[in-house]
Amino acid sequence: MHSHSIAQIRADLRARFMPLGEAFSAYYLVEKSWDDSAIKQQVLKQLAVTLPKDFQQFADDYDLADFSLGPFCFGYQKEKSYWSYLLAINTVDAFGGCWWDTVERPAEWLVIALSDPYAVLINCTTEAIYALDSELGLSKALMLAPDFMSFFQAAGCQYLYQVQAQAIAHYLNVPAQAWQVYSVVE
Repeated sequence: MHSHSIAQIRADLRARFMPLGEAFSAYYLVEKSWDDSAIKQQVLKQLAVTLPKDFQQFADDYDLADFSLGPFCFGYQKEKSYWSYLLAINTVDAFGGCWWDTVERPAEWLVIALSDPYAVLINCTTEAIYALDSELGLSKALMLAPDFMSFFQAAGCQYLYQVQAQAIAHYLNVPAQAWQVYSVVE
């Protein structure tokens, strides 16, 4: 698998979706033009986590509040901060629902994006990215990538360039099972 840079993936997303108009703005990366560091610090304090540097830098640089990369939805509310979304999906909701199967959210884990049928988690200690089927529990989560940037590049390559799941898994040295769910070619 040829790994495309973030800049190349960003350019190709813009080329594909920008001509389609504002209704498709959730499908290409937009650089942030505002400072949301205060809300970020508040959210990270509430979640009691230290994020891996590559993920935090990416979330600082780009507007993820309303961004999807293929089947991976990082946020769905243009008017809200991604950091607010991150807090909402990693705390118990009004109905008592949560993604974890223990009393407390495992301290080193955060959901960073949603997809069907998985939630995408980051392990803040190891920096690895996992796919979680909430019905199977955290112990059965499948590793997608060793770090966020590798995950993003692999997801972009699979979505934009139809790279096969087996090639992605081999390149990242992870099981192909979760990537196969998202594959458009095999």
